[in-house]
Parts: sequence; C-alpha cells; structure tokens
Amino acid sequence: MAKAGLPKATRLHDLRHGLATALLEEGVDVAVVSAILGHASPGFTMSVYQHVREGMAEQAAEAIERAFGQ
Repeated sequence: MAKAGLPKATRLHDLRHGLATALLEEGVDVAVVSAILGHASPGFTMSVYQHVREGMAEQAAEAIERAFGQ
C-alpha cells in the first residue's frame, strides 16, 4: 500500500470498489464490469453501483440537451 501511495488501512475490497466505480464512470458496459469483478450477474453489479449509474444518467440527459440545442 505504501508503495502505491495508499493509506495503510486500504483494503482489497476498497480497490475493487474503486476500480468498478472508475470503469462505470468511464462508460464501460456494466456486463463487462460485472465479469471483471466476478459477480454472478450484471443486475447485482448495478444494484451495488447504482449511485454511479444514476450520475451517468444525468450526464446522458445533459448530452441530449446539448445535442438538441436546449
């Protein structure tokens, strides 16, 4: 952890969560993220990371507004 510049208290689970969040925020399909994490289904991944998906929906709405000149 020290070599990576992370706090000593960082857990492996924290790294997994951070990776999943970053991938979803970058637009990686939830099915791909689910497979990387070894989740049983994309539905489970979506339930755990719904907060990320909600933020992405807002970004999509803003992109639609820009596209239609609103």
